[in-house]
Amino acid sequence: QYGCSMGCKFCDVPKVGAGRNATQADLRDQILTAIRQHPEVKHTKRLNIHYARMGEPTWNYHVVVNALLLHDIVKPYIGDSLIHPVVSTMLPKNNRGLREFLRQWTDKVKNGVFNGDAGLQFSINSTDDKQREYLFSGNSLPLEEIAKIGRELPIPLGRKYALNFALADNSIMDGKRLRELFDPEKFMCKITPLHRTASCEQNHIATTGGYELFTPYMTVEEDLKAHGFDVIVFVPSYDEDNGLITCGNAILSGKLPTSTYELIENER
Repeated sequence: QYGCSMGCKFCDVPKVGAGRNATQADLRDQILTAIRQHPEVKHTKRLNIHYARMGEPTWNYHVVVNALLLHDIVKPYIGDSLIHPVVSTMLPKNNRGLREFLRQWTDKVKNGVFNGDAGLQFSINSTDDKQREYLFSGNSLPLEEIAKIGRELPIPLGRKYALNFALADNSIMDGKRLRELFDPEKFMCKITPLHRTASCEQNHIATTGGYELFTPYMTVEEDLKAHGFDVIVFVPSYDEDNGLITCGNAILSGKLPTSTYELIENER
């Protein structure tokens, strides 16, 4: 999307404006613009296409269609390289088409055309519904409803579905409750820090030491593993945040990169 209507307390994208769906042509051209920056690359072991970063992808069915067309879109540039599309969703409670979108993504994309080489991530951040209500400004489904959707999804081929936890200093994480709601045979857990966005600073949300040490994640990681979950701990670099390429950052929100960058005019 362009902009976002979820209003999450940790994200700058709502500052861009209300969410508007990118068109099919927009999605295709964004991918091609990136690939054409490096004509010397003729093949890659893995091309990640993330339907995330700005907006909520489940509002936009063009995402499913674009994913199904990816092989044809990129083949002239990188041949038969492995493509790995990923949808990351905040599970908006006002999206009546949410279940159908996820059904199409899992059946047609992940378990279908890509034979497991595609991802699906649920942004959870806390196992406490009151805390989630605050973080997502009341626009995400409660955990019980998310878990019900999870039970409806088919067994994933390839990588399991991901429950993503961007952990702040006061995040509530209860591995026992998570295990009661989600099946570790279908779901894995991913832990990251909350990124250093303007909104996080304004709302006093931070992950102290989250970029230098594994300490902020150790207790949560051990708890999740003890309850049967596979766990990935992902720690970004300051360069990623300074370049505003991490989730929650958006140049159009008025913030500029503090790393060295080059402005490239895109001829249409």
